Amino acid sequence: MKTPNWLKIAVAGFTCWMANAETNYDWSDLARAGRIENGEVISEGGRNVLRIVNTNAAPKQFPLLKIENPPIGGKVYAIRGEIQYKNVAGQSYLEMWNSFPGTAPGAPEQKYFTRTLGSNGEMAVISGSSGWREFALPFDGRAAPSKPTRLEVNLVMAGAGTVKIGALQLEDLTASTFATGSDGKPAWWSNRAGGLIGGAAGAILGCLASALTWCASKGKARDFVLVTSKIMIGLGVFALALALAAVSIHQPFWVWYGPALVGILLLAILPGRYRIYQKQYAEVELRRMQAVDLGKVSAGN
Repeated sequence: MKTPNWLKIAVAGFTCWMANAETNYDWSDLARAGRIENGEVISEGGRNVLRIVNTNAAPKQFPLLKIENPPIGGKVYAIRGEIQYKNVAGQSYLEMWNSFPGTAPGAPEQKYFTRTLGSNGEMAVISGSSGWREFALPFDGRAAPSKPTRLEVNLVMAGAGTVKIGALQLEDLTASTFATGSDGKPAWWSNRAGGLIGGAAGAILGCLASALTWCASKGKARDFVLVTSKIMIGLGVFALALALAAVSIHQPFWVWYGPALVGILLLAILPGRYRIYQKQYAEVELRRMQAVDLGKVSAGN
């Protein structure tokens, strides 16, 4: 069965949206590009991880990743990933240095850092041994005059130990679950949640629309097709109204983009499709009645 054009558009739109929400940095790709300064890339559990071993009892900094002109649209962001470590001495940590342009022409750049020096959670200090756990290096740069020009992620080890780090993700505007819109009000949902919701909605609605088209072309499940089409049109109205409401109260891009895309696609496609479905079922019914009439004529003869 041929994939409907509108489904291709929906999938492409949601793919772009989710790509905007998160940029991934795989260690094997970075190694091929010559961007790894420390450690070795190994395969573990079906994924590529960076393993760093410090045999020296003295403190040492290991540069991990440098991102020039980070691909983010806002000033609130986070580097996330997973980490595992064994027999790490002292209080070690991950850090992210955020570089911003100087406040005046010729002025030195401004640099700020985030470090995992917390007692627990995603920003917990690295000490002793731990199985795989998530970590986060968030930064809120809304007070800065512009977006950052460079991000530098380092591992700082206080002493000997072994550390493994999974692929890194740079998330746009997700420094906290309660990221805010342009007016400072809390967002209805996070960028990551918006991407997941949008991707799921696009896949489900696309598959459902394909099923409706197939049923109508075969003259099957008339009530299901027509009722479901009406429901999807209603969902389109609701999604578009939700997007307009989000825009009116200055919710961030990732909140209103998904509902707007869903609403526009459903309202642009489904009303026309509904009329086509009605015509197809009417033609099927007409052919059935003609067949019955021919049967009666044949029986009469």
